Amino acid sequence: MTTLPGVGQEGPATGLSPRQLRIDDKGNRRQQSPCFDFKTCDLLENAGISWRYYAEDGGVLFLINHIRKGPVWQRNIGIADQFVAEARAGQLPTVSWVLPPGAQSEHPPNGICQGETWTIEAVNFVMQGADWSFTVILITYDDFGGFYDHVAPPQVDQFGLGPRVPLLIISPFAKQGYISHTQYEHASVLKFIETRYHLPALTARDASANDMSDVFNFSGKQSRLILSERQCQ
Repeated sequence: MTTLPGVGQEGPATGLSPRQLRIDDKGNRRQQSPCFDFKTCDLLENAGISWRYYAEDGGVLFLINHIRKGPVWQRNIGIADQFVAEARAGQLPTVSWVLPPGAQSEHPPNGICQGETWTIEAVNFVMQGADWSFTVILITYDDFGGFYDHVAPPQVDQFGLGPRVPLLIISPFAKQGYISHTQYEHASVLKFIETRYHLPALTARDASANDMSDVFNFSGKQSRLILSERQCQ
């Protein structure tokens, strides 16, 4: 099972304008109403792999026409509170994406401590649940926060990579105290899922991304460590 508590993600009600800039594979740019149709979770759906996207108002999947108007919307879109309940009951789907509620998103003017506390609670619920023994949790951010990064982002294609963001991997199979020096990107999350469940790539970007396999040791298991929360002022 793969669980991704994403931090810092704006939902459609708060972060989207009536029209969005779209850049095609040839670099052409045009403004478009935010209603798109391209494959996202369809690979999991077609392969019969259970999944759920936990986010207020459906998060970015609100923009995908066939998901927003199709049967998966009621079945596969949930909210953060639902994730907590299903984690505690050991009823999580095979692949989960989790976006914290807006007040815990760490976006200004919201506090970082409140967002950290929410993420710790979510991780602890998973570790205390029945699914923990075969779980991988990936915690990352959708943007870098605006702080200086002295390393120029690699130009892997016409879009390139952005400034570096944190990636934490919590799992019984994660190498203890290990810091990976392999170049990852957000598409590496897709590559990890595709590799684990033998799915084809969605784009050339995730096809060429590293799959994070160097982080794991599947011959043994680490014990769970329940995380402590700090008091927010």
